[in-house]
Amino acid sequence: MSTTLIIGSRGSQLALWQARHIAGRLQALGLQTRLEIIRTTGDKITDVPLAQVGAKGLFTKEIEEALLDRRIDLAVHSLKDLPTLLPRAWPWRRSRARVGLRRPGGLQIGRS
Repeated sequence: MSTTLIIGSRGSQLALWQARHIAGRLQALGLQTRLEIIRTTGDKITDVPLAQVGAKGLFTKEIEEALLDRRIDLAVHSLKDLPTLLPRAWPWRRSRARVGLRRPGGLQIGRS
C-alpha cells in the first residue's frame, strides 16, 4: 500500500520553491508527495497594505487549518510569514530548558 504525503503551501514563487524542495527530498527517500496550493487571507487582500489589516497569521491560518483538519499532511511556511510573537500560554515558553545549535566549524547559537 502506497501513501502519498500531501504538502500544503502558498502559491507564491518562494513558497512553491520551498515546497518543491521538500517534496524532492521526501521523494529521494522513496516517499510519494503531492503539492496542495492553499490561498491564504494575505494572498486575497490586494487593495490595502497588510500592515493596516493588523491580523496575525495572514499567510498561515488557512494552511494551519488544513493541517489540523487533516486535508494536508505537512505544511511548508517561509519564516517571514510566521508570527513573530508566540502566545504566552504555550507551555514550553515557561521552560528553562537549554536550546542550542552547533554547526560544523564551531559556530554556536544558543539560549538557556
